[in-house]
Amino acid sequence: MIGMHQAYNGRKLPIAALSDSHLTNVINAVLTKCDALKEATGTNYDAFSRAVYNIPQLDDKAAGERVREMLTWVMPYLAEAYLRGLDEPREHLRVTMDRDSRLESLIGPDYQLAPGPDEHVERVGELSVFISDGKAPLWKEDRSVENPPASKEVQKRATKKRAASAR
Repeated sequence: MIGMHQAYNGRKLPIAALSDSHLTNVINAVLTKCDALKEATGTNYDAFSRAVYNIPQLDDKAAGERVREMLTWVMPYLAEAYLRGLDEPREHLRVTMDRDSRLESLIGPDYQLAPGPDEHVERVGELSVFISDGKAPLWKEDRSVENPPASKEVQKRATKKRAASAR
């Protein structure tokens, strides 16, 4: 994928040029650090053990922010591994993130993405018309199923009107 990898000796090469084993090792090293950060926040060790073995106690927020930074850094490597169909990095990521499906508990079961501009979503009762100017979504008034979404021309006029009123 897009991005450069810098080896320990300072040599740079495209991430796409890494061997499968080197790519997997880089990803696993980062994910292992993420695992260690997760463990440092937990209650796996008492205060005595933490002092004896010099295990830091991190608060969840600080550890989560650091893990987010590391995952953001490793994303081009993960994308390359996905492109190549490598299973080991994906499995390690699933273990690190402790999930392999959608986050229902954070967003709730009723969460739905806005329909795309070319999609017509039918539900019982009301439906919302999604209009986009390519920059930011705009929700238009609700319309009943009997009164379908506005035409593309009406959507364009609504977008222009919105842009003019924002000035």
